Amino acid sequence: MLEELESLEADSAKLEWLLNFVDSHVFPQDPIPVKPMKEKSKSTCLLHFDRDKEGGFINQYYAVNKEKVDGRKNKLESLIEIAIHEVRHRVQREKDIKRITRKSFREFDNKYALFKDKDGRKLSDIIDEIYPNFGLYQYDAKLIGIVSQVLFRKGVSLKDIVEKIVRPDAKMVMENLRVLLEKQ
Repeated sequence: MLEELESLEADSAKLEWLLNFVDSHVFPQDPIPVKPMKEKSKSTCLLHFDRDKEGGFINQYYAVNKEKVDGRKNKLESLIEIAIHEVRHRVQREKDIKRITRKSFREFDNKYALFKDKDGRKLSDIIDEIYPNFGLYQYDAKLIGIVSQVLFRKGVSLKDIVEKIVRPDAKMVMENLRVLLEKQ
């Protein structure tokens, strides 16, 4: 599976592959397409959707800013973080899940110390410093993306990350994360 991904030359092609992989595993009955971003944007990637008269989601797709993605050198785990972040937004909207809060993740991080940088700062401290003003919707998606990136670096398979971290609600994510960390 990763051999196919790594054989792709352009980072935008890798991101498209990852979006398709993650989305089709989380939403096997209803995956949505990946398209190039139509207009100039600061965003690398986003989940596009329109609403119908009843408030439902229509015309959904992931939009990739190929110019921006291919214009910089990306590590594979950075592309994984981007893809998982965007699919998590779809999970938030369509599965009506309970999201991870700053407080619940800080408590988890204090207990299990998922990651520490060279200065000894925990992941929860780093995320709070970089993204102090993120609301719950954005915090949950960003956190899931970053945690997935850390797990991938630690050798957890992409399939396990998608199944155990991207799809479930907050309580199950924390439990699955604890179990994955104990295996490391």
